[in-house]
Amino acid sequence: MLTRLIVYFAYSLKASARYGQTRQFFYNLLETRTAGLRPILTPSCRHGRAESVLLLLYEAERTPDGVSYLNKRLLRSREQKLRRTEPS
Repeated sequence: MLTRLIVYFAYSLKASARYGQTRQFFYNLLETRTAGLRPILTPSCRHGRAESVLLLLYEAERTPDGVSYLNKRLLRSREQKLRRTEPS
């Protein structure tokens, strides 16, 4: 039943004129260098990527050694489990 629904939806999308126009718009936007929004979209995408990397670096520097804290906690819990399973 679900398979038939998915196939029906796929065929209805393929036959839809609006879907074809939307698909063509995004294809032209990504592939054609002279597309209308391309000069605006490319720098904004680059800016977004650079900003996300800078935010990740900033958060990593400001975290009070979170990774080593987690590693110590995991190692401590593993050692406690090993102590419990060792025969006395």
